[in-house]
Amino acid sequence: VEAELLADITYRLLKKRGVGAEQIAILSPYRAQNNTIAEYLTLLLGEHDDLPVIDMVERMQGAERDVILFGFTCSDPDLIFSEFINNPNRFNVVLTRARQKIIVVGSKLFFRSVASAEKQLQDNRCFKDFFDHCCDNGCYFEYPTILKN
Repeated sequence: VEAELLADITYRLLKKRGVGAEQIAILSPYRAQNNTIAEYLTLLLGEHDDLPVIDMVERMQGAERDVILFGFTCSDPDLIFSEFINNPNRFNVVLTRARQKIIVVGSKLFFRSVASAEKQLQDNRCFKDFFDHCCDNGCYFEYPTILKN
């Protein structure tokens, strides 16, 4: 669902908002997820349209785009507090790559779960703060509501 949603949002940016493919990067932690996003986006755009950068976060270090779309790709309760996903340094890279807009797509479970270990609580703090900021400032939307806009 997340891959389809990221592809749909990207399609809308490209075709309805006039944002160029070179201005967008779609990031997620996993190559398989990135491949799935690329497949969905190619279905929406057709084979002849250029795709934006679709890559892992680490490969965007030092680069910027006007619009960054980031997918957490985690809804498994057993993995929510894994060091790989729950990584504040990776999230910092994501947030600092966007020149104008960042769109984060993730499971509410990820943002609302409470860790039991101290290190996990500390690592997860930035994600909770980000989620609360979005909720407090009217920039949090739930699926499928986002597709209606």
